[in-house]
Amino acid sequence: MREILIFTNTELNLLIVLGLFFCVFLLFLNYKSIYMANFFNKVFEQQNENHKKYVEENINLIKSINKELQKLKTETNYLKGERDK
Repeated sequence: MREILIFTNTELNLLIVLGLFFCVFLLFLNYKSIYMANFFNKVFEQQNENHKKYVEENINLIKSINKELQKLKTETNYLKGERDK
């Protein structure tokens, strides 16, 4: 009955230990990928916040330019009216 076994007891123990190390290695890779995903998520959130601030600043700038253009248009129309009198 002993001759039928492919592996000895020591080899089986070695295979079990190597399998456990492999499982721990896979868990480490999984942890590392989750850590990196969280890191990149934080980076992208920060970039998104910066982009939102940039867009809001541009919108405010465009609004102020439109107000100034509206004032100039009003003044121009007033001056045209004065000139036509």
